[in-house]
Amino acid sequence: LGNQFLSEIRAVDAIAEVVRCFENQDVSHPDGSINPVRDAETVLFELMQKDLENINARLEKARHRAEVGEKEARLEVSLCSKMKSALEQLTPLLKLEYTEEEQVILREMRPLTLKQKFYIANLGEEAIASTSYPYYVQLREYAASHHLKVVPFFGKLEAEVHELDKAEQELFLKEMGIVQSGLEQVIQTGKEVLDLITFYTVVGGRELRNWLVPRGTSAPRAAGRVHTDFEKGFIKAEVIGFDEFVKFGCEAEARKHGAVRLEGREYQVRDGDIIHFKFKA
Repeated sequence: LGNQFLSEIRAVDAIAEVVRCFENQDVSHPDGSINPVRDAETVLFELMQKDLENINARLEKARHRAEVGEKEARLEVSLCSKMKSALEQLTPLLKLEYTEEEQVILREMRPLTLKQKFYIANLGEEAIASTSYPYYVQLREYAASHHLKVVPFFGKLEAEVHELDKAEQELFLKEMGIVQSGLEQVIQTGKEVLDLITFYTVVGGRELRNWLVPRGTSAPRAAGRVHTDFEKGFIKAEVIGFDEFVKFGCEAEARKHGAVRLEGREYQVRDGDIIHFKFKA
């Protein structure tokens, strides 16, 4: 994968790994054959090797600091030693358990195999009508053994669909027997893997703007996602459930029918909420 690439992806919150699951003689494979499990294992091994390299360097420095009496370094030595042992046994770091104190260190370290992850199975059109397409089944079974999700993605077809307008896209996908586009599934799975929810604010009376926040986010913290002043001066949140908004068609009608709830600082935003934040400047 290359050291530069592996270093750059330390900054991401999750990894969506595209795995080839189609046959095409015009598109060669570096290993000469199609084997999604082998490819997934190869990438996992490279991620673990990069983690091991980084942790060995970190462990050496932590040991020096611990020797001169730095108390915090002792915890880091213990953590790095635990992770080093796991990686040497080819165990991804996500499978280990960590204390709250260790998690503070890990947030700064950002190991690659500690990140949430899912697979994108890049399929050919021949797989559309078959839920038992061999390469797809192999990847699904492998992913299930690691408790990971797999999104079916018809790459060539998606590229063609992207050139159409919205109405034509829906018609084309329906004719092909595809209920939801691959891109939509990737976005949805990414949200699920990161445990994110969507809330909305109303712009200009009718247009909704969406915002992503972690599940369990408080109303003031969600307000800060829109603007820092909203969080600092938070007073309350006027909330309309998504179903009620759809039912009444707009914010004004929802208000007219008493579908607006007033929520305070302790309210945890729910997926689909439409929110108007009240704040003092």
